[in-house]
Formats: sequence, structure tokens, C-alpha cells
Amino acid sequence: QYGFTASLPQDVHPTNLVAYNLIPLELPDLDINQNLLGPLKVIGYTCFVTVAIAVMICVGWTLHHRSTSVVVAAAQPVFLVLLATGVLIMSATLIPLSWDDNGLPDDVSTLQARSVCMSQPWLCFLGFSITFGTLFSKTWRVNRLVKKSASFGKTNVRPRDVLGPFIVLLALNLFVLVIWTIVD
Repeated sequence: QYGFTASLPQDVHPTNLVAYNLIPLELPDLDINQNLLGPLKVIGYTCFVTVAIAVMICVGWTLHHRSTSVVVAAAQPVFLVLLATGVLIMSATLIPLSWDDNGLPDDVSTLQARSVCMSQPWLCFLGFSITFGTLFSKTWRVNRLVKKSASFGKTNVRPRDVLGPFIVLLALNLFVLVIWTIVD
């Protein structure tokens, strides 16, 4: 009847092309999973508050012991507070990540949606560059102290002496973020 059925395997049955084009009169309701956070956004806010409280406790402890503890004084409280600030800013990324439009994108202005979306890389990258820049500056400080001690020279490396790499890293990240925000 079709002329080519002899070459088809036994479990394949040819179908009339018109059968594929028949659309039922009543379609089922369209159910789109928009991957909404719903009640899970509370987890993001809770995690941020937990990190914020931990950072405040660490900063308070550092400032309280900055002159009485030799370890804190050697670690330079300025860098410890900067490090904690970077962690706090980076964890603040959880706030816009926890934002949800409840499946009603028309209720949100374009400016608000763009602001929420662009705040994520700003918070994440600035927090990371403050944290990484602080760690790099501390490592550079230790390197300078070790080089001076090898020649038995006495030296005093102040925080402002090693903030150069920190400022350069932060400026480069700010430059990239500003360009990204303007272009996007």
C-alpha cells in the first residue's frame, strides 16, 4: 500500500502526515515552571544575617583586642577589619539573589529589575576584591619583612606602605564593573 513498508523494521508503522497536524480543540492549561524561590528566599536572608552577625562579632573582638593581644597587633587590625568588610560585602550578594518577583514580572519596573541584577556582580566582585586584595597586601607585607630580616635590617612596614596592590586590584575591578554596567 505505501510501497516502502518492506524496508521498515517490524516495530515501525508508517503514519499519515495529516495525523501530526491535527490540533485538539481543547488544549490543557499551560503550566510553566518559573523556578520561583517562594519561601526558600528566607534561607538567603537568614544566611546573610548569620554572616553579618559573625562579621560584627569578629570586628568587635578585633577592635577590643587590638592593643592587648600581640597576635592581633601583629596581624594589623586594619587588615583584619578590611578582610571582614570584604566578607560582609561578598555575603551581601545573598540579598539580591534571594529577591523574587513572585511570577509577576509586570509588577516590577525595568529599573528595579536591572538594579537587582547588576547589584549581584557588584557586591560579589567588590567583596571578593576587597578580601583578596587584603590577603595579598598582608602577604606582600610579610614578604617585605622576610626580605629585610634576611639582611638583618630593622624595618617597620605600615599598613599604608602595602596598600598599593589592594588599591590597584580594587580600581581594576571598579573599572570593569563600571564598563559592564554602562554597556549592559
